[in-house]
Amino acid sequence: MSITTVNPHISISRSLQWGRNRHVLGQKTGEGTLEAGTGANYDVLAKALQGHSISQRKVFLSAAPQCPFPDAHLSPAINNGVFDFVWIQFYNNPSAACQYNGNTNQLLSSWSKWSTVNAGQVLLGIPGATSSGFIPP
Repeated sequence: MSITTVNPHISISRSLQWGRNRHVLGQKTGEGTLEAGTGANYDVLAKALQGHSISQRKVFLSAAPQCPFPDAHLSPAINNGVFDFVWIQFYNNPSAACQYNGNTNQLLSSWSKWSTVNAGQVLLGIPGATSSGFIPP
């Protein structure tokens, strides 16, 4: 099963289709961008996409909110409890008091909040290169 990411990070299976040539999101099922905007109705979209999940074709949904808690755009959608994965972006938020900045206090404090969200799995997203939020070995 192939997974396609839709930013801000609602991921759905490319196999999400039914009938002969009918696709949920048109010919390019699962591809698109939701990154701009206010986040209004992301909760409705997430529930609608999750409603297409059946035992023969699981629809996997993931969200990738910024580390400030709660996320200004995705929290209503995340609070639905329909996401299989929530990947919190603990990077590129240098002015936010939630990512690693030389000590772990802010990161751990934010993680303790994020780890309580209703999702299949909550994952820590950190950069692999020396950028904002990088944690040295």
